[in-house]
Amino acid sequence: MANTQKPTLLTERTEPERGLRCLHRRRFPWIYRKPTMHVDLDASRLAWTSAASHLIGEYFDLAKPYIDKDYTGHGPRVRFVAAQLFIDCHLTSESVLVLVRAGKEWDADQLNRSVVEGTLKFLYMMRGTPLEMDEKAEEYWDTLPSFASVRRSARAKSILQSVPNPDDPSWRALRDLVLSDVDVTTARKNTNRSDRQTLEKRWSFTGIVAHFVASDRPDLRLIAHVAHGYGNSSHLIHKSI
Repeated sequence: MANTQKPTLLTERTEPERGLRCLHRRRFPWIYRKPTMHVDLDASRLAWTSAASHLIGEYFDLAKPYIDKDYTGHGPRVRFVAAQLFIDCHLTSESVLVLVRAGKEWDADQLNRSVVEGTLKFLYMMRGTPLEMDEKAEEYWDTLPSFASVRRSARAKSILQSVPNPDDPSWRALRDLVLSDVDVTTARKNTNRSDRQTLEKRWSFTGIVAHFVASDRPDLRLIAHVAHGYGNSSHLIHKSI
């Protein structure tokens, strides 16, 4: 028998649905504002993303001499790590524009959060004496990933202990993450938990912002305000209302 049930109209929302919509309207009022004039959004979005892509491309070209392998203005480690971080932020910025061009601004904002954090880490690493920059490049590229590898190892080991066939070839990717006791000791680089937490906090988003807020340069102190957009995007990442 054919389904003769009347389809639910958008105006026939249940009370919970109307409540959620009202809550969303209060939280994100700009979504519901009616445009004051007709705009071809697709054409406008295409023009904006194209201009933005050309702009960041021009900035990449300006930066190329400073991240080239033959550049001698910084030590080899600083130049290499700075180049990797700069290129990574540039490529993710291009991905942001691809999403914006497709009309997926909310997803783009989540990627943009990564670019903001990467940019702050780049600024933090590249400030200081040559010795300080070299130390921070080592922390970012070697020390912090070593600490993270210990946590990944513990999570992988926990998963393998909970499955009936941990030696099966399908679990090889996780087995490769498990560190031996000797490897764990090496990865921790003779630090205690307090030392590791202090370093990780200093390299966190809030730690870097606090560092710039305490700067004697007014332009760097203004960086603290990026926390506003960064915090708002966390609602999208964590799917919170």
